[in-house]
Amino acid sequence: MFYSQGLGDFKRSTTQLAPIMRISSLIKYNRYIAHIYNAYLSFRTRHIKQYIFVATTGRSGSTSLTNLFNEIEGCASYHEPYPVMHRDPDSEASGNPTLLGLRKIVNIKRSSIGYDYYVETNHQFIKGFYADVFHKLPHDKISVICLKRAAIRSALSFYSIGSIPGVTENGKTWLLDPENPDNVINIYTEDDTPPFLQSDFIKCLWYVYETYARTHKIRALNPDIRWVDMQTDELNSLDGVTRLLEQLGIPCDSKNIGRLIGIKANLKLDKKNGTIDLTEATAMKSQFDKYLIDCGLGDYVAD
Repeated sequence: MFYSQGLGDFKRSTTQLAPIMRISSLIKYNRYIAHIYNAYLSFRTRHIKQYIFVATTGRSGSTSLTNLFNEIEGCASYHEPYPVMHRDPDSEASGNPTLLGLRKIVNIKRSSIGYDYYVETNHQFIKGFYADVFHKLPHDKISVICLKRAAIRSALSFYSIGSIPGVTENGKTWLLDPENPDNVINIYTEDDTPPFLQSDFIKCLWYVYETYARTHKIRALNPDIRWVDMQTDELNSLDGVTRLLEQLGIPCDSKNIGRLIGIKANLKLDKKNGTIDLTEATAMKSQFDKYLIDCGLGDYVAD
C-alpha cells in the first residue's frame, strides 16, 4: 500500500507522477496545448446530443434541477464544476481570461465523454462564460433553461444569507457589480443616486432584475440557441418537470423523477440571518419599480 512505502519508493512514485502533473499544468496554462487537447475532446464527444446550461440568478432551485437531471440515464449533471468562473484567483494568476474560458470548455467536454447529455446549472453561465460556450460549442447542441423565481422571493433569499451585490464578500464574489457601467440597468454610476437605492435589499432586487435583463438581451442576440422557460415553482410539479424534459427532447422515467419532486436543496439555513417582513419588502419593490419606470427602464421590472 502507498502508506507503507519507504522514502525511496515515495520519491520514485512522485517522480513517475511528474510527467502527468506537467501535462496537466500545460493543459491548464498553455493555450496551444489546451487548443490541441480541446480538438481531441471534440472528437471524443462528437456523439453527445446536448449541452444544457441554466440562465438564472441562483437561489432559484438550480441545485434541485441538478439532482433531477442526475436521475436521467446518460446524463452528466453538475451544479458548479471547476472552473466555476466566478472571481477566480487562477484567472488573475494566469493573467489570461481567454485561457480560462478555454479551460472551462475543455472541462465541459472532458466531463461529457461517454454521456448523451451534459448539464450545468451554474448561475455564472449567464454572467459571462455563456460567450465561451456559444463560441466554442455547436449551436445545434446547446440548450439554455431560463429558470426564474419570483423576483421578490429571490431578492429576499440573497438578503437573508447576507449575499449583497457590491457590498459583502459573497456578493462581490458570486453576484454582479451594481457599479459596472456596462450593466443593462445602469443606475448606480450616477453621483445623485437616490438614497433608497443603497438599501441592501434593493441591491439584491436590482441584481435579480439585472440578471433577467441580461438573459433577455443575450437570448435576443442568439435566436439559433434553444431557450426553454421554467418557473422555480414548476420544480414542485411532475407535470412541470415533464414539460421541461419534453421541450428539451430528453426521454425519462417518471418514477425516478417523481420521487425527487418537491425536495428542496441548498437551503443554506445555517447562513440565514437577515430578515425583512414581506409587506415591507413589497413596498420597497413598488418604490423601486416606480423609480425604474420614471427612468425609462420599466421594461426591466420583473414580477
